[in-house]
Amino acid sequence: MAQNEPNNEAMKQALKEALAETLHEQRDLPHEVFTEVLEDLAFAEAIREGKQTEQVERDEVFAKSLGAARGMWKERDELPDLRTLRQEFDDRSASDLEADRASSRDGK
Repeated sequence: MAQNEPNNEAMKQALKEALAETLHEQRDLPHEVFTEVLEDLAFAEAIREGKQTEQVERDEVFAKSLGAARGMWKERDELPDLRTLRQEFDDRSASDLEADRASSRDGK
């Protein structure tokens, strides 16, 4: 039995050194592991809570969330008009499409 003790201590020391080296080389690893654990715990708790509440329709959830988002932007006057943005996007898309067609014709 006494023979195993030095090997056991050597093994502990080697493990400590390997762990210290790993943590030194990969400093973000503990943070990433801790974040993953917290997210998993929060997700599990949300599932438990969800099982204890009544079910609602998908459309109802979206209607409430979209309503909240709509209210968040209601008083903002520095934002451009959505129709104007859409028209600019459509114009750019059309000109990009034409440019792509022209370059593919030139490449053939």
